[in-house]
Amino acid sequence: KTSAGKWRITIGSKINRTGISLVYDTTDFKTYEKLDTLLHKVPNTGMWECVDFYPVSKTLVKGLDTSVNGPDVKHVVKASMDDTRIDHYAIGTYFDSNGTWIPDDPTIDVGISTSLRYDCGKFY
Repeated sequence: KTSAGKWRITIGSKINRTGISLVYDTTDFKTYEKLDTLLHKVPNTGMWECVDFYPVSKTLVKGLDTSVNGPDVKHVVKASMDDTRIDHYAIGTYFDSNGTWIPDDPTIDVGISTSLRYDCGKFY
């Protein structure tokens, strides 16, 4: 949940060749409000599919509830690239107030050739 008590979801898409992650808020999972901001975007990565977004602790070894945020938390954005069928991810900082995220290191951002990968094939 957000600090405003709403649930937030993200959906991958694209604008021209820029991969994007749209953000929607809901209180009932029946009606959704699209935010004016994007969670994130990366030029020249094409369509983003199956976007995952979750917190990881900077200090603990155990997993976190999906709504956790704070100074000891980083967030991962993962997206499957439609063009290459490869899952890329990056670690960064999430801003609950406006639903945006920025990578810690833009040189290994989501979907670019130097980014981190979950796998190297189109297998589930």
